[in-house]
Amino acid sequence: MPHTLKAIVGIGCLALAALLFVHLLRGQMPPNACVTLTSGRDTICQIEVWGEPLMIKAGFNTVMLANPPQPGTVRIYRNGLRMALVSDYEIVNQMVTFTVPLQPDDTLLADYRF
Repeated sequence: MPHTLKAIVGIGCLALAALLFVHLLRGQMPPNACVTLTSGRDTICQIEVWGEPLMIKAGFNTVMLANPPQPGTVRIYRNGLRMALVSDYEIVNQMVTFTVPLQPDDTLLADYRF
C-alpha cells in the first residue's frame, strides 16, 4: 500500500506536512503506513498512523512504536487479530510488551495517534 497523506487541515499542519512529505520522498516512513493530518479548535495538529509494521526481535516480548502515542489511541494487531490492552499487551511510552511470547513469524501492526 502506498503512503498516503489523507487530509491536511489548518495552517498549523503545513510545516509538519512538508516534513512528512520529505520523509516520504526519502523512503524514511514505514512502507505500509498511512498518515492523516488533522487539526481542530483545541489542537494544532494530530497525526494518525494506520498499519505501522512492528519489528520482532527473536527472544523478546517487547516492540517499539516509531512515535510516542497519545494515551488511549493505540490499537495493536497480531496476525490480523486485534489485541486487547492489559490482557494481551501493555504499553509504556513507545514500548509495547506482550503477555504471550512473540513468535518469529508473527505479524504485528499498530494504529495510533501522536
